[in-house]
Amino acid sequence: MKKKDDFKNRRKKESNFKKIATFISYINVLVGVSLFFIFDSWMPEGETFFDRLYEVTREEIWQLDNISLFVFLLSLMFFSSSLALLFNLKHLKREKDRINGLLLVEFTLSWVVIMLYFGL
Repeated sequence: MKKKDDFKNRRKKESNFKKIATFISYINVLVGVSLFFIFDSWMPEGETFFDRLYEVTREEIWQLDNISLFVFLLSLMFFSSSLALLFNLKHLKREKDRINGLLLVEFTLSWVVIMLYFGL
């Protein structure tokens, strides 16, 4: 039994699967930040001091111009994080190997947002 554990832990470097999963998680962070800025560009302008001073009313109209880009990036984030999670789960061989928590968060958030989008 001891020999089997030594063989399991003899690998010194990080595996290529784990490197790919880490790289994909970093790319997904950039995609998530860009999704936030796209969502922020849709929001209507808020009421300012001068609007209240001159009693100007603003309509709450959301500008959903680039929703196809949003859906594309969201689905890219979902599928790439699921693929990276599979890579990460495939290569949990050593005792020190762990599941990438950032990938779990990205996968969960993208899944929830997709469900909210298609549920509306």
